[in-house]
Amino acid sequence: MVMWITGIAVVAAAATLGDFIWYTVGVRHTMVAGIVHGALLLSAVGVVLGVAAGRPLKGLPIGTLAGIGGALTSGSVTTATGRASISTTTAAPLQLGVNP
Repeated sequence: MVMWITGIAVVAAAATLGDFIWYTVGVRHTMVAGIVHGALLLSAVGVVLGVAAGRPLKGLPIGTLAGIGGALTSGSVTTATGRASISTTTAAPLQLGVNP
């Protein structure tokens, strides 16, 4: 149980740090920035799941690939349907009044 709570905390910390950097440093919404953000975030998820399975090094590349794939998919959907659809992937900042 402690391992799961620790894993959740690690992923939450990675997500929070990524969002903090994204919005305080003023990272522009580009495909490269999205890919890096997704890859790093899901790398943390992959490591946590890998640790839970006893194979952290197996989880890392799988998480990284999932993050890259997710970012490419999100970017493709946004590009294909127009900029307005980006609100589906960045709903929280829009609700806070931040214009991505």
